[in-house]
Amino acid sequence: MQRSPVQYNHKPLNGMLVVSIMRAMELLEKKGEWDRATWILAPVTEVHVHGQKQWVRVKPGHFDTDDTHTYHWYAVGGQHTAEAFRRLVVANSPAAQKWGVRSWRARVVYFDDNHLDGYAHISTFDNTRKTRAIPDSFRVSVKNIRDMWVDMGMPSRDWQHIPPEADKEALRDNYQKFIRKAVQLTADSELRGKTLKPTYNTNWSNLVRSHLTLATVGKRVWDLLTRFFDSWEAGLLPDKTSLAPVDQQGKQVAIADPGPCALTVEGKKELVHYVQSNKSPDGHYVCIRDAPQSAWKVFGDLTAREKEMVLDMILDRPVVVTTGRTFSKNLLNMDDIRVEVQRERYMIRLFNYVIFKMGDRKEDE
Repeated sequence: MQRSPVQYNHKPLNGMLVVSIMRAMELLEKKGEWDRATWILAPVTEVHVHGQKQWVRVKPGHFDTDDTHTYHWYAVGGQHTAEAFRRLVVANSPAAQKWGVRSWRARVVYFDDNHLDGYAHISTFDNTRKTRAIPDSFRVSVKNIRDMWVDMGMPSRDWQHIPPEADKEALRDNYQKFIRKAVQLTADSELRGKTLKPTYNTNWSNLVRSHLTLATVGKRVWDLLTRFFDSWEAGLLPDKTSLAPVDQQGKQVAIADPGPCALTVEGKKELVHYVQSNKSPDGHYVCIRDAPQSAWKVFGDLTAREKEMVLDMILDRPVVVTTGRTFSKNLLNMDDIRVEVQRERYMIRLFNYVIFKMGDRKEDE
């Protein structure tokens, strides 16, 4: 997945979500389910500064309804729907005509340079409405938080333990700003809504612990996590049933092809993946949901080397990313592997103690 700028939106563009919207638009039976939302747009124009092209916002005093056809429109609210429709128009898809892309309602917004956060607040509010937005997958949320963490200089919660000559107040403010933005990048609409308040909540970091413990890792661990997410979405890793989704019985589903898709569950939209079942005829798919987020909290207690070891075991399939019991006694869940890691720690400490005693060291050492 490529990195994309956030700019005036509260989160980057999610390619999987765009594809799922396109697929929903192209299915006749989905038409009544999809909400024709009002787009929230910011008009911009192209200017050249020192020979370079730049985009500037159209100020209210310069806005002219007669010139709206000359403006470019930045989607503050509805960016994924706008991108999906843009691709349908480029592909000359009949769905673009069916939905009348050019006749949707729109609302124009503007914030001055001192209140640019207003755009992100509108975007956040628009995505906290449960019937409107499809939440990102856990993988996309973690990836977006990691990108932001890197861009902000990898802020640490241990800012208070740095050398005295450092600017602790600036580090604290940067870390709190990171946590606020990280909460806005999660799929929890209720939690995101709380960030609209100006007061910082010290409990936010605990509420997004599952995200932070994966997003703020080193490159070697991150590469293993990427392999995990790829394998999980492809249905190659076992779930709590002890079987990989590709080896489970599939069902006929109203989708064109396997891949990401928006699923409505109890009135809420959810981003899932469908894979072709190896046990069923073509066109029979197995639905894959995100692994339980709470299972990843175990990582918060592990060292980098231990995280690598656990991820290797997950990819080799003796460990299942779940907190509940698996149907097979031969497989471990995440709580089981935490116990195994603790045992290994004790054994290493005991081994080091034996080596220490055999080295004929002095007691005061």
